[in-house]
Amino acid sequence: MKFFKVLYLAVSLFSINVTLAARCGKGYGLSCKEGYCCSQYGYCGKSSEYCDVGCQKKYGKCNNVSSSKTKTPKKTTTKSNSASNISTNYKCGPKNGNTICPNNRCCSKYGYCGKTDEYCGKGCQSEFGKCNNKNSSSLSKSTKKTTTKTTKGKTTTKVTTKKTTKKTTKKTTTKTTKKTTKKTTTTTTKKNITTTTTTEIIKTPDVIIPKKVVNAQMIVEGYEWGPGVPKVIVEFEDNVSEFDKDTFTVKTGGSDRIILDVYNSNVDGEKQTSNTKYLTFELKVNTIEMGGMTFGDANPFTYSMETGRNTWSTSFELELDLVQSKAFKVGDFEYGNKNVWNTYMKNLSDNFICPDTAVWKKDSFKLENGKYTLQRASFTPEGAEDDGVKNPLIIWLHGGGEGGNDVDIALLGNEVVALAKEGIQKYFTTEKQKGAYVLAVQTPTLWMDNGNGGLNSDIDGQRQKSIYNEVLFAAIEDYVNSNSDIDTNRIYVGGCSNGGYMTLDLIFEHGDYFAAYYPICEYYMDRNISDDMINQAKDYNIWFLHSEDDTTVDPFSTSIPSFYRLIKAGAKNVHYTLTDKVRGTDDPNATYIGHYSWVYAFNDQVKKEFDNEKVLADYENITIEGGKLTSKNNFVTNANCKEDGNMWSWMASQSK
Repeated sequence: MKFFKVLYLAVSLFSINVTLAARCGKGYGLSCKEGYCCSQYGYCGKSSEYCDVGCQKKYGKCNNVSSSKTKTPKKTTTKSNSASNISTNYKCGPKNGNTICPNNRCCSKYGYCGKTDEYCGKGCQSEFGKCNNKNSSSLSKSTKKTTTKTTKGKTTTKVTTKKTTKKTTKKTTTKTTKKTTKKTTTTTTKKNITTTTTTEIIKTPDVIIPKKVVNAQMIVEGYEWGPGVPKVIVEFEDNVSEFDKDTFTVKTGGSDRIILDVYNSNVDGEKQTSNTKYLTFELKVNTIEMGGMTFGDANPFTYSMETGRNTWSTSFELELDLVQSKAFKVGDFEYGNKNVWNTYMKNLSDNFICPDTAVWKKDSFKLENGKYTLQRASFTPEGAEDDGVKNPLIIWLHGGGEGGNDVDIALLGNEVVALAKEGIQKYFTTEKQKGAYVLAVQTPTLWMDNGNGGLNSDIDGQRQKSIYNEVLFAAIEDYVNSNSDIDTNRIYVGGCSNGGYMTLDLIFEHGDYFAAYYPICEYYMDRNISDDMINQAKDYNIWFLHSEDDTTVDPFSTSIPSFYRLIKAGAKNVHYTLTDKVRGTDDPNATYIGHYSWVYAFNDQVKKEFDNEKVLADYENITIEGGKLTSKNNFVTNANCKEDGNMWSWMASQSK
């Protein structure tokens, strides 16, 4: 029997109209725009894959699933794709929710979308994307003509195979435009049956995958009130374009920030002339006023009232939003207009750069068999090691709020980083000498720790002893001995509050080691300084700095009576600057609490002092009882502190 059969398979395609950026549904709390359905996977679209089974009626339009029927042409074999949606993550196939690759990509045997031979060659899954002809698992590319002839007891079979190319004439006419019709004719020996199937194929637009933010970090710098965040660097999945300064809003630490500029940058925030995947936001560093006093806003530190110390905030959230009616692009994908931007949030508390402290070398020090470990940070001015001369050393001892085990807290809590900058270094720089070394030392608790969980100031008429005196002096000696370029005749030590106390303690314990002292709002109670201690200290070089409105450490119970006593004892090189309030330069309109007098030192604002001869003459008009000074004619005020005198210039000239 002669038999000839030609079979053509019409592959049924489906079309998806979808805006992939428009997420919807319960997980997002968003609805699709009018006329669109919200699929069970949380995307907006119009086809049955979105509007039938699993459609979330609450968040968009849905079809009546029971009324949806599929008609199959009679005696036509149809191979139908089982995929139900376009892939948005470049994974495909039955292992990935029966998703189809977008943009004419191939679905590899491992379930990933791509265009190279690894995806389109051997094992390519044609049901879920494009495949090369030689490996396609879809329609056959050849026709077979089989002739069977039977004689007496013998059967002869002849098979003729004819390969076809893309252009094949098989009584089938195919013309493809946006709409394609296929006419398929199937012929048998017994009966001719002609079946024509018309399949409408809607050309699916290229799918543009949304590109997102992948990371962010903040830049932290030191200011007169403490640390601040002047920059945030945001990294996207692709290059960012078509934005301006007013495209976004930024919050850090819950505070709305003013955007001064936004630009493409490298990973370190340095401005670039071409589009990059990094956006750097330059932010105005604000101060806020509370109770008539000024504090830094969006401060990445948290002050604990329980411990009395600063730490890095465990939560410092960045919130990046798109301004309504604005748009920008990440790669080819546009956010704004029809495509929703979801607020990007990230905790930056562990993701920051601090250029101010990065130039300092950090280490720790502990005495052999000692109990206490101190943290150290040291700065070496550029060129100092090779300038051919020995260089001075400036030492800083932090206040009570900057203790702990992270020396960056001590460098930023008070603007100690200013000691490494030109404003102070210029006083220690000459044609030959290239600046002064700087050493900051941090205690685990506070310098006034008496070892019993309290302050050593809670005594009357006794020397205030610190558990850290021995290890501190050893840490200083160790640093000096390890650097042969330090001029041991020009070592200067100072500090604020707790550190101011420790500065006086070093005077009383190791006075001959240092060339000069600069105690600021110092906390050594005058009632605990004996006359013998005053006589010992009167021959040293000292500059006091305090504000008369300091309510944390009362100057009339600490530095002022001690200063008067030193002058009365015959001190020749002891100076005092008393301010009325604390005003800085980072924010010239700000007035800080009276305890912040270190602001004047780091801003190089200590330019006035008392006339010591007038102080000595006024000694008859004062009384000191229980360490507290009172004055009959009120001479000891900022109004009388008007002699010219520059603390840093004075210090640079001091030598043993």
